Amino acid sequence: EAGKNLFLDLFNIIYGLNEQYNQAKELTMSVVCDKFHKNEGFILSPLVDSSIGLLACIDLKYIGNVFRLNNLMGLMNKIKDENMGRVYPNGAFDKTPTANDRKKLNKGAEVAKEILIQCGVRPKSIFVTRPRGAHPGGTAAIGKVVDKNLETRIKNLFVCDASILPEAPGLPPILTLVAISKWFVKNILEK
Repeated sequence: EAGKNLFLDLFNIIYGLNEQYNQAKELTMSVVCDKFHKNEGFILSPLVDSSIGLLACIDLKYIGNVFRLNNLMGLMNKIKDENMGRVYPNGAFDKTPTANDRKKLNKGAEVAKEILIQCGVRPKSIFVTRPRGAHPGGTAAIGKVVDKNLETRIKNLFVCDASILPEAPGLPPILTLVAISKWFVKNILEK
């Protein structure tokens, strides 16, 4: 059972060129638009990758834009993806986006394009990165692999990280994980 139900909080970044604004030195993900999270399953947040990060996730036809970071504007579109991935015992993994995942990625990208155009990005300069993962988890979900005390079927073997989350949050899970970890440590120390 462990290793199944992998989610990644898939995301893509929608970029475009704006000659008047420099987002490259701005704090990334300083704000989040969660207006679409509940009904559409995605959030938007400003983000510009480094040149190296960008090279790894774009089509070669956009390579010239990588070196124009001072003119690049970007919006990250992060989705609540389906738990359809798997981690294998040898460490390999598979997480192919489902049709529903692709629908969310496409919808978020369309909204992001509209926002970027309103911010002065030239429409013909817009491009979308390939999807990647932000927050892997789900492979030791509560109720499937661990019990309510985070213990596996092996006595005194506990799991306390994002793998216990039963589904993708589609949002940064850090506060949830800190709270669960504090609860877990308190319970272990009391035993």
